[in-house]
Amino acid sequence: VRILVDESLVQAVRHYLDHGHCLERWKVFWRDATRRAMKTAVGNNKNNNNINNNNSHKDPESSSDIDDDAKYFLTHVLLKLRLIVGFHPDQATEALMDLAALLQVPFCAVPCCVFPSEF
Repeated sequence: VRILVDESLVQAVRHYLDHGHCLERWKVFWRDATRRAMKTAVGNNKNNNNINNNNSHKDPESSSDIDDDAKYFLTHVLLKLRLIVGFHPDQATEALMDLAALLQVPFCAVPCCVFPSEF
């Protein structure tokens, strides 16, 4: 699965694990991440009417099943990862390593030559 790994993701997972599997912070993270992803998709496809007019893109504020999607992704996908790979993760390298440590899984980061001084 391809996901954006950043500090907000790591903090949301950490909160879930540290607070008796409470989903409230995860749901907030999920809504915010969904909103950012949708804005990016629309912004990258301004000339594509299918993106702008397609009803399959749910509004993260009004979708009744967004919480079910969030819970499923966390419990059936993210928490079951066996390896985390970052291909040119650049500034996301630290969050990638933090997530791997939190989930107690191995990780691999293939660095990019653009930011060699950061590593």
